Amino acid sequence: MKLRKNESGPLKGVYSTPFEAKGKDGGKVLRKIYWGVWEAGVDVYEIQPLNQNMVPIGQRQRIAASAFSSQFTPEPDFFIKRPAAGVSDMAAPFMPVTPDALGAQTVGAKQAESDAPQESRAVFEAVSREMEALQSEGRAQLRRGETAKAVDTFRRILALQGPFEPEHKVVFNGCGIDMRKAKQFEEAISFYKKAMEVDQADENLYHNIARALYDKGDLDLALEYLRLGLSMNPDFKQAKLFVRHIEKTRKAGELVNVDKPVHKDAAKKVYRF
Repeated sequence: MKLRKNESGPLKGVYSTPFEAKGKDGGKVLRKIYWGVWEAGVDVYEIQPLNQNMVPIGQRQRIAASAFSSQFTPEPDFFIKRPAAGVSDMAAPFMPVTPDALGAQTVGAKQAESDAPQESRAVFEAVSREMEALQSEGRAQLRRGETAKAVDTFRRILALQGPFEPEHKVVFNGCGIDMRKAKQFEEAISFYKKAMEVDQADENLYHNIARALYDKGDLDLALEYLRLGLSMNPDFKQAKLFVRHIEKTRKAGELVNVDKPVHKDAAKKVYRF
């Protein structure tokens, strides 16, 4: 469907274009102009400049995808480095300015009043896209055996600013599972705890933290998390079996050094947890 004037599609992201400015010493320095970019149809984008506070200003302009790709550079870390309050203005109505002022990139405009639900949705969608893109990148690095790079990529997800919604819990939990399978237990626990910030009443997250602690060799703390999960859901069968297995392991004295990872293969022969 062809978009009407001043109507745009999903936010594609934040991009930049370079320009030369005069430095403090009188020399030239390279700086960036940041732009909000929206999809506006097949091979067409809408762009709008951002001011120093990262608030969209001026009129949105349309540009062909071919010209856009050669002039604009993506800024994938924008939502990590900038607070969510600035991102929320990406959905705000814009104030028209003269073409000359816009072309000079020195425009100034009053920030228009924005619709709160629209802003909230824009933030949610932008953060969600960033999380999913980083998760996909990290998983691809894990498949290639680039564990160190993957850990750095996943940590960028932890650094993202919210607000986070229940849907984001799924991403945090999935990243925790990825990190646990890669034997990055501290990172896994950090992701599970991040998911808990979204939903503290999900007993599965306590179970998942216990899994990571078990793999790490910390049986006492693993038991604590399992019992917390069972306090929320006394009928949690997997947690009951897991507790029974750990207590049996400790009683038999099979694990002397808690810093030594437990071999999971033998445990899986008893039950699936």
